[in-house]
Amino acid sequence: FGTAKPGGSLANAFDLRSKNLANTNVIAWGGQLLALYEASRPCCLDMDTLDFLGTDIFSGLLRPGLAASPGIAFLDDLLGMGGDAFTAHPKMDPLRRLLVGFSWRSRDGGIELRMHEWDEHFNLMSTSPSKA
Repeated sequence: FGTAKPGGSLANAFDLRSKNLANTNVIAWGGQLLALYEASRPCCLDMDTLDFLGTDIFSGLLRPGLAASPGIAFLDDLLGMGGDAFTAHPKMDPLRRLLVGFSWRSRDGGIELRMHEWDEHFNLMSTSPSKA
């Protein structure tokens, strides 16, 4: 399931960083091809070759860091946590011609959700916060 990094088994065995598997869903929208995974950011793929082009943060909409958080600000900063993940299952609204999805992150006391809508050209139409 992927390509091992240089350094052999030991280098890989002790790499405990969170990985973006991007193996749950693939969508084409607004001229982009995105591979999605529930616990991370969308991965942009080349539409012709399927080459990985990088992760998409929707022009800064998704906050940096892992979506998990201990709920302590200085630990979030130290460990690179407290960021947003994007759902692997956005929905297309055929009547309004919108892509609808949500981002989430762990916060002290629960999960913070934000709902987002994009038009057919991937222009952000709305973002609304909610709590779960």
